[in-house]
Amino acid sequence: MDSRLFPYQVEAVEFIEAAAGRALLCDDMGAGKSVEALCWAASRDDIKRVLIVAPANVVYKWRREVSSWTDWRSGIIQGYTSRRPRAPVQICSYTVMAHRYQELEREEWDLVIWDECHYLKGPPKKTKRVAAAKRIKSKYMLALSGTPFLNRPIELFNTLDMVEPGRWNLWSYGSRYCGGMDHIDGPFKGVTNVAGLRKMLEGTMIRRLKSELRGQLPPLTRTILPVDINTDEYRAEVRGINKKNALVKVNALYHIIGREKAKVAVEWAHDFFESSEPNAKLVLAAHHLDVIKYLVGELRQYGTTFISGDVGQAERAQRVAAFQGKSRPRVIVINIAGGEGVDLYGTDGTDASTVLFVERQWGPALEGQIEGRLDRIGQGSSVSAYYLSAVGTYDEEMAALVESKWKTLDDILDMEDIKTEVMNSIARP
Repeated sequence: MDSRLFPYQVEAVEFIEAAAGRALLCDDMGAGKSVEALCWAASRDDIKRVLIVAPANVVYKWRREVSSWTDWRSGIIQGYTSRRPRAPVQICSYTVMAHRYQELEREEWDLVIWDECHYLKGPPKKTKRVAAAKRIKSKYMLALSGTPFLNRPIELFNTLDMVEPGRWNLWSYGSRYCGGMDHIDGPFKGVTNVAGLRKMLEGTMIRRLKSELRGQLPPLTRTILPVDINTDEYRAEVRGINKKNALVKVNALYHIIGREKAKVAVEWAHDFFESSEPNAKLVLAAHHLDVIKYLVGELRQYGTTFISGDVGQAERAQRVAAFQGKSRPRVIVINIAGGEGVDLYGTDGTDASTVLFVERQWGPALEGQIEGRLDRIGQGSSVSAYYLSAVGTYDEEMAALVESKWKTLDDILDMEDIKTEVMNSIARP
């Protein structure tokens, strides 16, 4: 067993083994479900070929995870017609899987991992993604999601039917646990016999909330998320750089990258809320005002607010109080001005323990101020800080530079209570 695992992760690995390699891992976001799945897989001598299907915004993160936690080579399946990698571990998005399922189903996979398996909800006859996924078979199968169904138990059926084929019948499942055919909102749209369903899932699904694991987790973890962005505008700007305009151009590139990463951040936020508890909230950190306004507008369905330098102190206090203690807003977007003098951890039953850095700052102290809005006395959960890094741009170099500064700062100040894991999920140092 990998010595870097926390006790609760060891428990999950043992659970997968007891479930004969076909299970649902539904630990809270930030608890390290991918680590649990990979460490179990790496412990098996009979697993040689692995397919990982995940949301597009985390496929690069999975490649880093495979490299960090196993000895396997991995590659990403790009696009709909490109040549697939020859690596034993292949990673693709749900969209790519749905377009290339015919070649994927011909492979003899030892293990298939469905990350954020709530993507598999919906009738197979009406949902191409689900119909394609059901045709891909393997000896072992793991489904990962912080929230395996979003609204109704019927959304869980496809995943259960794939993980344990033959055990579940749509008619009996819908009749017992989903209100039956005569529910007021339509067939199988209800919730019934919750205790019975929970009992049925005991040997198939494992779930722990991050708040329950507070004693095992470090107070704060950092994760860099490599993501693809549209680089057309970025590359055009790069071609115009010379010695005289370098500083101006770098700032322009920083802005371009921020605008493109904001689009990814919106998709990431949707995934976050789909895989989190109803009381979960999200802090987004950005720099440019147009990026902040874009995020606020695109995520308004969750209730959004923001703090920037032009928000007065009285209004700022009201926005912070609403974010901390009320059901809405669930999203607050802040810049450096929002990283000073405010507390953003949840109160009154809300959980605000996740921050996504859409745009990086030039030094760790500035980013630390924003992290510190959540990681402070009163926080009931381990804080997860995620940093988007645009693949193929100087954003990657900036991430490495800031990370080196973090390490230097930690060494000088002996900040042993904060552990940084770059491009990995939670790991014990």
